[in-house]
Order: sequence, then C-alpha cells, then structure tokens
Amino acid sequence: MRISKEPDDEDSKIFHDYITQRKILIADSSSASRVGLAQTLINLGASLKNLILVNTFDLALSEMERAKPHVVITDYQLGNRCGLDLLQHQRQFRPESKECLFILVTGNTS
Repeated sequence: MRISKEPDDEDSKIFHDYITQRKILIADSSSASRVGLAQTLINLGASLKNLILVNTFDLALSEMERAKPHVVITDYQLGNRCGLDLLQHQRQFRPESKECLFILVTGNTS
C-alpha cells in the first residue's frame, strides 16, 4: 500500500506541513528498519534531503550535535547501547532542544 504525498484531511495536512520542513534523524542498526522508516516518512511528505540515517549510537550522537534534528527516531536497542541514552544526552547537553520530537521504537517482541 502506498500512502499519497497529498494530504486528504486536516490532520494529515497539518502533519504533512510539519514533516516537510523538518530534519529527521533515524538511528537503527537494522538497514531494513532504517530504510523502511525513511520510505514511510517520505511517503508522508518528508524531504529526502532532510533525512539522516545512521546505524550506530556514536554516529547518532555525532549527527545530533552536527545537524540538530527536529525529530529523532531511534531503536531502543542500538548496538550495545540504549537509544533512550540519546534522549538523555540531548537533554543534558542541549537543554534548548526540548522542542525536538523523540520517538523510541523497537523490533524486539519480548
């Protein structure tokens, strides 16, 4: 199923307008998960040039400091570190970033 890039109701339009201009960091050790999330966001209106995809905790930290994304989507299990540590790091070293949307995901079913 392909989601249309054109919003068809008011909530979709609001989300589309929001996501179009935002820098988004996707941190997941699984290539398939990163690409799947990126494609979904593009289908919802995100700009490819505003997507940053990384596969390690250290790269995610580096990109958070460099790019200052508006949205961070990270896997809970990010290598041998926890994706939640990224949020804690951001809150500690960039307290002005409280407007950043932070989404924690997991593929672990247990």
